[in-house]
Amino acid sequence: MPRYTDAVHFDFGRSIPLPEPFGFAIDTSAFPAYWSSDGS
Repeated sequence: MPRYTDAVHFDFGRSIPLPEPFGFAIDTSAFPAYWSSDGS
């Protein structure tokens, strides 16, 4: 089973660049905000 060893954090609503072989960015500004039941 693969394990992910790297994490990259971006502010909510910003574009997230994806490396090759994808080579494009995902615009997250249209994503709905998630709020947990405890308000965080």
